[in-house]
Amino acid sequence: MFKRNWVPLPVLQKALTEKCHREISLFVFLKMTTASRVKIESRKKKEILRFFSISKSTLYRRLETLREWNWVGYDELTSIYFVRGYKYIYKKEQFISRTAVRVKFEDLLQFQVFSFSASVGYLVRQQSRRKERGAERKTWRSKQSPASIYRPVAISVMETLFSISKDTIINLKKKAIDVGYLKRERGYKPLFHIKYLTPEYYTIHPEHIGKLRRDGPMIALIQPDEFIDLHIYKRKIYL
Repeated sequence: MFKRNWVPLPVLQKALTEKCHREISLFVFLKMTTASRVKIESRKKKEILRFFSISKSTLYRRLETLREWNWVGYDELTSIYFVRGYKYIYKKEQFISRTAVRVKFEDLLQFQVFSFSASVGYLVRQQSRRKERGAERKTWRSKQSPASIYRPVAISVMETLFSISKDTIINLKKKAIDVGYLKRERGYKPLFHIKYLTPEYYTIHPEHIGKLRRDGPMIALIQPDEFIDLHIYKRKIYL
């Protein structure tokens, strides 16, 4: 049976890339608090309004969006909402990834940040797995888990994959680190004091072309920030 504190990664990626995190956070809340059938009557309505700090009109507007997606059904005779299962949503949206992310109630109140950090964290873990598979097999198992190793994720990669602006990425990245979803090691690395950077330097270090910046008396190497992901993931089958 599906444990309702797990959310499929593609659902989070949709929330991020299509900027519909408010509607999907409501959907996940309903999944976590109902048995797939619910009447939005006074008690339940007050619970939702109080939790999200929203108005009644906002609540019904978000429910209407979920109905338009057919993620939620509605019986006008009984006033019952039917919260679709993830198996149905996978088929409808043609989702592929079988990864799910553990979610807590407090994550729903900052769902855009949560969706962003889980998506970045998945990229970090993918890198770690690829590097482990490509490494020489001198021992039976890795000494470090993928979650304990810093891996780089460039802003340009996030822009391409998540379809969001650089400013939004910088803002979400800061919030994710502040909340504790991600740990970061800055890509900014001062290298040396030098007055002039000659062309001969790039002949010796062609890998630094386009990556060096002057910072006062220092020359610094600018690389993508590296991250450790702090989410909990699980492989689940919804198909």
